[in-house]
Amino acid sequence: MKRRIIYSLFAVLFWFFPLITHAQFDDLKVQLEGKETFSEITKTIEQYLATAPESEEKQKLEKHFARWAYYQSLHLGPNGEFVNVAKRTFEAVQDKQVSSPDNSANGNWSFIGPNSTILDNPGADILGNGRADRIAFHPTNASIIYVGTPAGGLWQTTNGGSNWTAVSSFIPSLGISGVVVDHTDPNTIYVLTGDGDGSSPNSLVGLAGYHQLSVGVLVSHDAGTTWEQTGQLFNGDYVGYRLVQHPTNNQILLAATSEGIYRTTNGGDTWVRERAGKHFDIEFKPGDPTRVYASGLGEFVYSTNTGDTWLTNTTFDYALCVNKRVEIAVTQASGYGHRVYLLAAPGYSGSNTFCGFYLSYDSGLSFTRQSNSPNVLGKEDGSGSDQSNYDMGLDVSPTNQNIVIVAGLVTFRSTNSGSTFTNATIYREGVGEYIHPDIHAVEYNDLNGYLYALGDGGIHRSTNNGVNYTDLFTGLNTAQFYGLADYDANQYALLAGCQDNGIKYKTANSSQFSHIYCCDGADVIINYNDVTQGYAVVNDYVARYTDFTGTSPSFFFQPGFFPEIEMNTSNPSIVYVGYSRIRKYTNGSFTSYLGDATIKGWWALKTCPSN
Repeated sequence: MKRRIIYSLFAVLFWFFPLITHAQFDDLKVQLEGKETFSEITKTIEQYLATAPESEEKQKLEKHFARWAYYQSLHLGPNGEFVNVAKRTFEAVQDKQVSSPDNSANGNWSFIGPNSTILDNPGADILGNGRADRIAFHPTNASIIYVGTPAGGLWQTTNGGSNWTAVSSFIPSLGISGVVVDHTDPNTIYVLTGDGDGSSPNSLVGLAGYHQLSVGVLVSHDAGTTWEQTGQLFNGDYVGYRLVQHPTNNQILLAATSEGIYRTTNGGDTWVRERAGKHFDIEFKPGDPTRVYASGLGEFVYSTNTGDTWLTNTTFDYALCVNKRVEIAVTQASGYGHRVYLLAAPGYSGSNTFCGFYLSYDSGLSFTRQSNSPNVLGKEDGSGSDQSNYDMGLDVSPTNQNIVIVAGLVTFRSTNSGSTFTNATIYREGVGEYIHPDIHAVEYNDLNGYLYALGDGGIHRSTNNGVNYTDLFTGLNTAQFYGLADYDANQYALLAGCQDNGIKYKTANSSQFSHIYCCDGADVIINYNDVTQGYAVVNDYVARYTDFTGTSPSFFFQPGFFPEIEMNTSNPSIVYVGYSRIRKYTNGSFTSYLGDATIKGWWALKTCPSN
């Protein structure tokens, strides 16, 4: 028997259109005008892709569209309308708490993994467990840390990362894009919901089934046991990026969202939009919290009245930065509170450069570009397209103003305030310091100077300013599944395809899974006669395994992203692959097409045991 489990919720249509920004797709944008229904949109895009010339941008669009259409088709409203599913889930949980406060909202479920994952195939690499995006620290205890995830809620460790506990029992489906632990009362925790990183234009997962819209800022006054909504921010669909608290007045918080900068002066009872437009980052000036810094699309702004009004700074070169993401960092290093550090990116351009790393010595009034090479947003050698709209991080040592850590696909570090950068981690396991790629945040804990990197594989810690790292993702149970298959003769056997964390496999009564391949895992099948064999979709390929843990897979078909695969119920050597055509394979070799070209097997493909 085969089951597919989709682990998270998905975006409404509004978030699809920012993807098609490349000039190549101008005709498609025109064709989509006025299209409002799922069927109209999918038909238009499928027809366009069928005749569009091949290019890297077309391949990216095909990938995002396939993910978007597959998942969105399963999460429309009762009348086929697009909905904010995260909001509906949250509202339903709140209603249940009121109507049945003594009953569990989670049902009779027990966790079976992956709690941890190990490399267990000759062809496996890029080991990770699940995505993590944001981090916050207890104000006085360095061992207590909170991690916000894009689809798995909020997690806490009380021993520095050796163990993790979910502290968001009633918000498990919401993406967390900002976390604040109240510096006067650590039992009070604020979270900004809505996965901003996953929603950005051209993001790898913005349209991939794990996009989380915001339901605003939530607060817990009992260290995460119960949660309630604070006042409303934006009345519509939006996502969050960053949440910060005034360092001396715990009633003042600022939120950077896709719809503007929001501010509260009463602990979240009410919020006021102080500046419109998408904003990514906010920082208070060390030693003078009346001065606040924020970044938008290719811009840096600052406030001199604690975020009430904002001024624009135009002293750094925006030529390459227009409408691109900018990250901000400040340092607590004594005597250097006037410094402001900026990392400005070109977005998903494919160019081997970035807009630049900038430094201000006068509290953000003017900036000097320190460097724009090597490409710190690419791989360890600077190659590869950056994806800064999706993952991008920046921080500065709290004790040494010259040590700067930047992150994108991997991490780079500087010991001279950004004048030069040296690669610090590598993209895949090999020669060098490896942590899972696609890094969403790097952040120092001011209490002990430890550095944390959070990304698509989990969380990693460095005690020497980013030179070496230790993985801390065991127990951070945030794997996101696209597909799952079981095995009738072994109740513990499972094969799973995970977002960003490849293909996972187990046969024992354990929450530890074997990591048997990298990348984006999707649909999977276990041979019903042999638990060691089967098939898996990895990115846009279909792979055949003759031994899940002993032999590397053979890739026999590349139809495009998110194909469906099914096994013949009487002959396990026969497999069907559904995409633009339904194809039949025997032992990995093409046998025939099924049906004519109008019959597609993209959305769902099943075989019947009777025939």
